[in-house]
Amino acid sequence: MTRDVKDYVNSCYDCNRNKSSKHRKYGLLQLLLILPLPWNSLSMDFISQIPLSNGYDAILVVVDCFSKMSLFIQTKPT
Repeated sequence: MTRDVKDYVNSCYDCNRNKSSKHRKYGLLQLLLILPLPWNSLSMDFISQIPLSNGYDAILVVVDCFSKMSLFIQTKPT
């Protein structure tokens, strides 16, 4: 009987979606240290799995954290 209940709860979508999390709470958000000069603090990310255009299928995004200026660099598949 106990095993049947465990199996049912483990297979129940609503039970799994609404159960309480067992990990510790996340800490407070922290501010990033941004130097007061352009191009000293950068963030980078890739946008990938986009349709092929002129032989390129990804974009490297570089953002200056101070000025918020963005560069979008097309990249070829590897």
